[in-house]
Amino acid sequence: MSTETQSDIVYIIGGGLVGSLFAVYLKKRGYEVHLYERWPDMRKVAIPGGRSINLVLTERGIRALRKVGLEEKAMKLCVAVKGRMVHSIEGNLTYQPYGNENEWNNSISRSELNKFLLDEAEQAGVKTFFNHVLSSATFDEQNETTTLVFEHKKEDGNSETITKTAKVVFGSDGGGSGIRRAMVNANKFKTSTEDLLSHGYKEIFFPAKENGEYSMQGDSLHIWPRGDHMLMTLANPDGSFTGTVYLPTNGENSFAELDTLEKSISFVEKYYSDAIPLAGGKEKMANQLFSNPKGILGTVRCEPWNVGKFVSLIGDAAHAIVPFFGQGCNCGFEDCLVFDRLLDQ
Repeated sequence: MSTETQSDIVYIIGGGLVGSLFAVYLKKRGYEVHLYERWPDMRKVAIPGGRSINLVLTERGIRALRKVGLEEKAMKLCVAVKGRMVHSIEGNLTYQPYGNENEWNNSISRSELNKFLLDEAEQAGVKTFFNHVLSSATFDEQNETTTLVFEHKKEDGNSETITKTAKVVFGSDGGGSGIRRAMVNANKFKTSTEDLLSHGYKEIFFPAKENGEYSMQGDSLHIWPRGDHMLMTLANPDGSFTGTVYLPTNGENSFAELDTLEKSISFVEKYYSDAIPLAGGKEKMANQLFSNPKGILGTVRCEPWNVGKFVSLIGDAAHAIVPFFGQGCNCGFEDCLVFDRLLDQ
């Protein structure tokens, strides 16, 4: 076990989208920044897919990238989305533009954006630590320090316990934040709620055509609304689409009910027949529905977001939101921009 106290280091827990971008912000201000992530480095190790949701990047989030000079590079990863294409159960299409020809949102792969931001953070001088799972965080308000305990899974397969005593900590570790959980256990909130939906989601991949072109209109958000469940897709620059199917967790037409490949095939044939050839056939589509891991959906609300002047939550750790609004990433990026402005005051 290693124990270390370094008061001049800013510790960011969570190397996702917001944590990586926030690390760039702080490093550009001259702070020594250490970024800790529980998962392996996604740029080096294939992270299992199956529950990814393409993001919609809007001006709200782009402003935050622009402030640190990353807008132009990030936009090269995007596909312009100018409206939604609604697919009826009969196979009819209805296009609904978002606005005029000069107005659009941007579809971007969560993983590709995360890889890009990790690259930028390291190039700026941020030190990154992967395979570090936060076991506990203990707050000492008298001395304004936090004791962070990590379980580090080493390359040889063994684990070691690492303890850090930090003067400044930011929890950007998502909706299931360990820092927020530690704040709850220490009674640091006036209010704190985690409201989970009765629905979940799985990824459905839609490949490009053999010639690399899109199999559907590329500048549209495609939606198959089916009452209490739906399918949606957003385009990727390589001609493919990342689809997401939302179903109840239990009950009729639920993930629990679709407990065999045969049932999943019947389900996609009944409700998403026009999507089947776009996904590569009924077996491929149904196998993803049956086999891919299921993600959860929920909303996090808490107040305040800080412990004194030495610990703060940021991004989904403070205010996770369901993906249907397309604002989770954008809101988290805006946190970085607003906090940066506060440092000028």
